[in-house]
Amino acid sequence: MTFRRSPTLDLADQITMAREAGRDLISLSTPSFPELDFSKLPWINGCNQLTPAEGSPELRKLARAILFSRWNLPDHDLLIAAGAKLALFSAVKSLLPENSQVLVVTPAWPSYADFIEMAGHTPAYLATEFDDGFAIRRPAVDAAMRKSAAAAIVLSNPGNPTGRVYSSQELDILLTAAEENNAYLMLDESFSQFHFDEDQWVASSTRSSKKLVLFNSFSKNFYLQGLRVAACMAHTDAIKSIVAAHQTLISSAPSASQAITLALLQSQRKAPSPDDYRESRAIAEQIINDAGWTAVPNSGTFYFFPRINHPEQTFEKLRNADMYPLEGSTFGEAYGSHLRFCFGKPAEEMREIQRRMASIGLLT
Repeated sequence: MTFRRSPTLDLADQITMAREAGRDLISLSTPSFPELDFSKLPWINGCNQLTPAEGSPELRKLARAILFSRWNLPDHDLLIAAGAKLALFSAVKSLLPENSQVLVVTPAWPSYADFIEMAGHTPAYLATEFDDGFAIRRPAVDAAMRKSAAAAIVLSNPGNPTGRVYSSQELDILLTAAEENNAYLMLDESFSQFHFDEDQWVASSTRSSKKLVLFNSFSKNFYLQGLRVAACMAHTDAIKSIVAAHQTLISSAPSASQAITLALLQSQRKAPSPDDYRESRAIAEQIINDAGWTAVPNSGTFYFFPRINHPEQTFEKLRNADMYPLEGSTFGEAYGSHLRFCFGKPAEEMREIQRRMASIGLLT
């Protein structure tokens, strides 16, 4: 296979190089995280020693309590992984028969297709529709499973890039379809801390099942993307295979990264919260309205996925004003008239985006 660069990381690199060259570029599609001060964290001895393959026991306990608190999964165990990508790859590689198809619910994070192919499998797609609120419907799921004979279904919840939080009924549809076809449902919850309706998020779960595998990450949820620390929960019948695959690739998640993550979680500092972004989210909503775009309401993540008018001309105008979008086709062929619009930024940066868009005539 031919490997490609991550479109999201490639956009970030373009922005960095342009800024180093003196241009004042803004990414419309990637967050602006604050730098964290690690200087006051206590030094932890033993950071150069490998942890158990499953990860530090203390961090595993905290990860279960913090990242998976709303789940009742007594027969599932937890792996601390070296990032969500590696956790997902390890699961797809170890649990599925060779040359399987994997059904990806789109619009979807583009790396899903990449690690599915790297694992020797083939991605298939279930395209949800903007005009239907990106809802998951049983007839469409059944048809996609019949066509693909998929060995797994992959979904991000909250949705990246849609900003949707899926209902328990939608997750039940996917899990039932997976169980009926001897497949796995793999839920990526890497934005679990960023939901804007607590009751809705708590209700966004499904029953325990041997076929349910969960993933989460400290990267987005705690601004720790450079540490590459994530978590995977799977039934005890499945977790051993995932741990073995992960151990083969990297032995264990880097012990220093695990130690820093644990120290941050145990510290008294304020954790990131959706409240940090409510003002920026409101500015993004105003921009979308004033631009005449339409979007499904954001319930989680820090993204909208609006459908825009005259996409080619709009993208060109944005780039000419030093605002770089990640076009919707990145997340699925059917979404070329969309863009991922990120409000995971300080309010003053969102107001600068608003000012620039008004100056080039995109806002009414």
